[in-house]
Amino acid sequence: MKLWNTTKPIAQIITKNGYGYQFQSGTTINHLLYMDDIKLYAKNKRDIDSLINLTSIYSKDIGMEHHRCAGQLGIPQANGNHEEAARRSATAKYLQRLRQVLKSQLNGKDKIQAINTYALPVIRYPAGIIPWPLEEIQATDIKTRNLLTMRGGFHPKSSVLRLYTKREEGGRGLGSVQNTVQEETTSLREYIKKMALNDPLLRECLRPTKEEEPEGLSWKDKPVQGMYHRQIEEVADIEKTHQWLTKAGLKGSTEALLTTHKNRP
Repeated sequence: MKLWNTTKPIAQIITKNGYGYQFQSGTTINHLLYMDDIKLYAKNKRDIDSLINLTSIYSKDIGMEHHRCAGQLGIPQANGNHEEAARRSATAKYLQRLRQVLKSQLNGKDKIQAINTYALPVIRYPAGIIPWPLEEIQATDIKTRNLLTMRGGFHPKSSVLRLYTKREEGGRGLGSVQNTVQEETTSLREYIKKMALNDPLLRECLRPTKEEEPEGLSWKDKPVQGMYHRQIEEVADIEKTHQWLTKAGLKGSTEALLTTHKNRP
């Protein structure tokens, strides 16, 4: 509340000066405020420079530092279009953390969990905000599997679908870059749709989007890779059958070999 009381006058001063960017509908935006991060908007460079100067003066008056650009989680933020740079930076950071995890002495399950909680969040942060070409997403997932294979964590003949299936369902539980981007994009889109009912500014953010393609067959439905599962499904307790994936604590290379063997009749 104290921070809000401190920064609220800045918002009032900016609004009173009449600067801002106007959408076709007539809605005007001149700033967005989140915690101590304020983003300024104007119709031309002269106005944006005036806004920056105005904000800088008030910031100094209340003892706050003023920076023209910032970085979050190592992802650059600045004036202009830096979407490609942000994607490259996020992907490089993700692969760096992935290599760190794969070099560790963690068992197979813990390595997968570490990738999901330590490496993938770097992708999740900008996902949904900047456009991410499908080719780049798929290339990063392929690179991930290649690195896993080099470290013995994924067998070349193993099922890719099973790698991304939950462990309780007989998979390895790895989160994919593609699913991460899709989840964040869908979540943000649904939030905007919900809030836009009462917010004209958010309505300006809505754009026609391509519907997500339905998921294909699961690994269990594959003719060869799912044969073992189909054979035991009616005669065995599936939950107990897959307990070794959640409780055994095997090395990643051992997990990779066993899941490959169980892919086949």
